Amino acid sequence: MFRNIKVFWKFALVAILILLVVLMTAGIALVNSNGLKYEYDNLYGFMLIPIMNLDEGNLARADLTDDLFRLTRPDLPADQFAALAAKAQEDDKAMAAMIERYETEWVTTTSPEFTATLVRLGKQDLQTRELELLKKFHSVYTSYAAKRDNLLSGKDTDYAAIQADMAQFHEIFHQLVDVNKQFADLSNQSAQAVINRMRFQIILVGIFACLLAIGFTYFISRDITIPLNRVVQMIMEMGKGHLGGRLQMDRKDEIGALASTMDTFAGDLQNNVIGGLRKIAYGNTELQIVAKDAEDEISPALLQTVESLRALNMATDFAASVARGDIPQPITETYLGNFETLKNNLNALSDWLRQMLNAISSSAADLSQSAAEILAATTQQASGASEQSASIAQTTTTVDEVKTIGEQAIIRAQEVVEASNLTVEISRNGRRALGETIASMATIKDRVEGIAQNILVLSEQTQQIGEIISTVSELAAQSNMLALNASVEAARAGEHGKGFAVVAAEVRSLAEQSRQATAQIKAIIEDIQKATNLTVMATEEGSKVVDQGVHLAAQTQAAIEQLSTVINESAQRATQV
Repeated sequence: MFRNIKVFWKFALVAILILLVVLMTAGIALVNSNGLKYEYDNLYGFMLIPIMNLDEGNLARADLTDDLFRLTRPDLPADQFAALAAKAQEDDKAMAAMIERYETEWVTTTSPEFTATLVRLGKQDLQTRELELLKKFHSVYTSYAAKRDNLLSGKDTDYAAIQADMAQFHEIFHQLVDVNKQFADLSNQSAQAVINRMRFQIILVGIFACLLAIGFTYFISRDITIPLNRVVQMIMEMGKGHLGGRLQMDRKDEIGALASTMDTFAGDLQNNVIGGLRKIAYGNTELQIVAKDAEDEISPALLQTVESLRALNMATDFAASVARGDIPQPITETYLGNFETLKNNLNALSDWLRQMLNAISSSAADLSQSAAEILAATTQQASGASEQSASIAQTTTTVDEVKTIGEQAIIRAQEVVEASNLTVEISRNGRRALGETIASMATIKDRVEGIAQNILVLSEQTQQIGEIISTVSELAAQSNMLALNASVEAARAGEHGKGFAVVAAEVRSLAEQSRQATAQIKAIIEDIQKATNLTVMATEEGSKVVDQGVHLAAQTQAAIEQLSTVINESAQRATQV
């Protein structure tokens, strides 16, 4: 199933996996940062602010203690007494307001989440102690309020009792601060637990991502490089003329399409082109050759070669007819180049033979007429022995001349037959040379089409992969920058930003891992480029085959020229006859 996925989508899948790992890590950091934020919000909102509020209340208590002590002085003027009484009332209200605000906003029983955390940690007794201290404050405050009112109204009051109440207030404030410090320690422990859990999860995800990236990268590289090596090996074997090998890859990606095309073309080359050339080599030129498309160059060239070889068959048939004593009819078909010249020479030769036979027939008719005249003269002139002897001598001379002409005609005909046979042999040599030329040109097509397709597909793939690598690198760089910004913000936050600094460091580590993964993918692309270089080397071997084809074509041209020379000599001899 995986082998049927396109190469582009395989590398896109690697990039998606890297992105998912980044998102997973960011999600883990986000979820844990929310928990960390909650713990630090508790630490600040439920512990630090209440502690500062309790400190302010305790300071108001101290001021109130001092005010009440000064009101007990017996020689205090009335106006100063009134001013101190007013100030004491303000300090008293400030102390009571701090406790009231604490009960309204910061008492831990108002937070179900924090209460659940205390129950989970077995520290719920701190809440009980907190409530008891608040209840004790109100109890002491009720007793203190009556004594305060008597003192402010100018009545005699036991200051020692008031001082004892103030000491209890001080102890209550001190113990409330201690309880909130313990709450803060618990929140800090919870925050540290969240940080440790987040660190463990990020490390676990990082290890899993590294193993997954290594395994997946190795699998993809093997899935691409092994079949490409097989393709290159097959191209090299075809360059040596070995056409029996087949890749037979059962996959539907670009490599499978390349392998299927190579197998199809090798089979077509072996069965159709090479098979057709073998038929031509055995003299069978009755081949049906159809061009595959408008840009097909090999099929038309092969068809032209077959048509040219049919001209050689025409010359062979012509010589065979002459050898049998039959004068062929003029050849009307049209041929190319020297084959058209050969046709014209053969037609001229047949015309000359036909004229020569007509002359021989005319001489035979003259001979027959002379014999008839001799017979008539012999009958009419039986008495003239001398005249008869002269006629017989003249007849003998005429017969000798006719015999000489016939012998010369036979000799010239034999020479024509020998020249024609030599023409047939040279034509066969030219046919074999053209067959070898066609084989070389077919090999050239195999190289050019297959290698061009390989280079085009691999070039597009590597370009698309390069775009994906650039995108992933940009994501890693942006993640690194975000982590750096988070580190700066954490440094600004001081002690409270240590947790965010840990998160930033882990995100930066993940960004570095993403950069390393992109470097591994880049190495894979370089392997593909090496395979492309091997393909280019195969094209250079194809160029050498082209040179061989040119050499064979030169041999073919020499054979045709020799054939033309023989035909010209035959024509000259025929002219002499």
